[in-house]
Amino acid sequence: MSSSLKDVAARAGVSARTVSNVVNGSARVSAQTRQKVQEAIDELGYRPNLAARNLRAGRTGVIGLAIPELHSPYFGELAGLLVDAAR
Repeated sequence: MSSSLKDVAARAGVSARTVSNVVNGSARVSAQTRQKVQEAIDELGYRPNLAARNLRAGRTGVIGLAIPELHSPYFGELAGLLVDAAR
């Protein structure tokens, strides 16, 4: 089971907001607290859930394309152009 931000906060003895500030690189955290949080992150193997972060921010990075036939040269080329433009 993966660790949560709250697990890291409990291990480091700080608030979840402080852990969030450390993970997001905020300068509002002292070096000592940042080190304590980083040690807890390392011990627990915490990794931020990027999909959840992007959903909360309203950025999924997903584009849907409904086409009747992908094998058609027209729609295949259109799909390729859309993928290229999205990159």
